[in-house]
Amino acid sequence: MNGKNLLHIANYAAKYRGNFIESLSILDSNLQSSGVTSFYAFYLPDVDNPQPWMVDLEKAGKKVLYLSGDVFADYKKIRELIKKENISLVHTHFITIKQYLSVALANAFSNFKTIMHFHNHSQKAGKLKSILRNLVYRKCYMIGCSESVYHSIEENFPKNPKSFVDNGIYFQRIDKLDRASRNEYNLKADSTVCLIFGFDFFRKGVDLAVKSIETLNKNGQNIELVISLSTNLEAVKENIIKILGYLPEWAHIIEARNDVYMLYNMADIFLSPSREEGLPYSVIEAAFSRCNVVMSDISAQKYLKVPYGIWHKEGDVSSLEEAILKAIQIGSEKEYNLEQVREEIKNNYSVERWAEQIEMEYKKNEQ
Repeated sequence: MNGKNLLHIANYAAKYRGNFIESLSILDSNLQSSGVTSFYAFYLPDVDNPQPWMVDLEKAGKKVLYLSGDVFADYKKIRELIKKENISLVHTHFITIKQYLSVALANAFSNFKTIMHFHNHSQKAGKLKSILRNLVYRKCYMIGCSESVYHSIEENFPKNPKSFVDNGIYFQRIDKLDRASRNEYNLKADSTVCLIFGFDFFRKGVDLAVKSIETLNKNGQNIELVISLSTNLEAVKENIIKILGYLPEWAHIIEARNDVYMLYNMADIFLSPSREEGLPYSVIEAAFSRCNVVMSDISAQKYLKVPYGIWHKEGDVSSLEEAILKAIQIGSEKEYNLEQVREEIKNNYSVERWAEQIEMEYKKNEQ
């Protein structure tokens, strides 16, 4: 891509940069050495109120567009930037078919390559929608964030050229071993603390976690569940009450924090009983930290290279209970070997490896 420029378009407006933006920043730095400038466009609920990290990108000299979701207005912004900045490649992330229409319109009047990055599995569609999206995405090169995601793309978009690159983790963000205080979250000193990220209550399997822990506690365990959320706090509380009939004192609903390693290191066990994932950053980050990791055996997690990882049958409450008990029995064995564990995980999932492989994908798409 020597001398050619790149535009990332993302339906991403999280409160924190997260691993996604850190990954793009590493890729950006690598591409600069080849004379490639990266530009950014983000879909926002309110284009006049970007997140602070977006403003920081602008302060650092990056050109950032804010897109509203209005197909024609966004098309004009995208087309103008592409023409002005000699952009030869557009790389999309998390965007919907409606949002992609702006890109497709811009591409009708310009000459650039498009890459659609699938960060979750491609879902099957009815006949009419399937025909429509294959028509709209017909010019896309597709990248899956894991081999499992790749196979779902292969099934739904057989004619598109495609590949996969396993997600990479920005380990510098979570390298510290400091932990949050139990007192900060009103946790008991002698309990086993389980941590789960639950903004999408059923997809993340929070319902399975609360059912399992309720049973385990009734059978003599002393487990507390910390549910970390960037949004939907009240909805999660309501869902727990619907499932159990009450909000138990062992369930602690907290706001997400940017120094997430503090939570991983505070927890004894990280839970990912998910029903659907692309390639979960959180499982790998937790495996890199002090806590033991319990996860469902869905395809995106089944083949993760996670030392001391414990798997349970997808959607099976009893199997999850057994896995949690096994993690309790393992105790701090993983922590004693943490240096070796971290080295193995870095070798498999570093963001530096991810950036190098994405660059190779870009070279495949050079005009």
